[in-house]
Amino acid sequence: SLLKQLRELMDKQIEAVDRLNFELTLNTKVRGLLDQHKYRAYPEEYLYDLHDATKDLVIYQSAYAMTDFFYVYLASTDTVMLPGGYRDAKYVYDQYHRSDQLSYEKWTGIFQKNKFKGIIPMMRIDENGIEIPTLAYISTYNYDDGKPSGANVIMLDQDKILTAINNLEVFSKGHVLITDANHQVLVSNSNTALPAEIPFGELAKGSTMFLWESEGKRYEVFSIPSTVSQLQYVSMIPSEVYWKKAALVRNLTYLSIAVSLLGGGLLTFYFLRRNYNPVQRLVRAFKDNPSSSKRGANEFS
Repeated sequence: SLLKQLRELMDKQIEAVDRLNFELTLNTKVRGLLDQHKYRAYPEEYLYDLHDATKDLVIYQSAYAMTDFFYVYLASTDTVMLPGGYRDAKYVYDQYHRSDQLSYEKWTGIFQKNKFKGIIPMMRIDENGIEIPTLAYISTYNYDDGKPSGANVIMLDQDKILTAINNLEVFSKGHVLITDANHQVLVSNSNTALPAEIPFGELAKGSTMFLWESEGKRYEVFSIPSTVSQLQYVSMIPSEVYWKKAALVRNLTYLSIAVSLLGGGLLTFYFLRRNYNPVQRLVRAFKDNPSSSKRGANEFS
């Protein structure tokens, strides 16, 4: 189904960002910049090592083309490492994330959580200065001496996500949602308000389908869990749309059965006629030559 196609696409992206996060976390250059112990003794080497580490990020960018955009936040210096360069955090916020919904303090506050890993909705500003809703995979590092160390921030490719959701929207004419383990809606295909009191308790049971009514409108709700994360993929189809499509499928099934039976009958008639004609000619030949059927007659008589 289309919902499973959405899951397959999203799960592939999540697996890719998991691998990229693993690479960043184990990178010795990044770890050295995060803990800062070396630079207390050799502060003059910090900028060189910072620039050198950004070269590794360029390699990761080429290797993980499925990811949209990523960076590493260094809490001790309030710096952000990007593929091929580095900037202060305020510049990166203004360039890529400034919005009324996400203040600079709230943005940096996300990276200062201890041992946090999850996917959250976030706005990203593209090359044309347009705000685009996307999903950010964020993994923070352990605290160093009781203070935040930093975080890996990896954006999922929003174009692929929205394309998959829009394809599903054409099919269902309803709501398509991606939710996290806390039942927070991360992505929705709808620009309008979602139905009130969505039954997230039912959705938490895994793969499921049930009938649900909200504000006088009935929905056929389908839900499947991610195979690699705690995300849930949900499609809410209006009942009248669902049953109208079901009736169409049923009628097409009946039509295909009728065509198959008719075609099979015609082929059977054709082959019977074709195979019966030689037998019929042989019978006629015996009737036209009565002497051949006399008692004791053979091919020599």
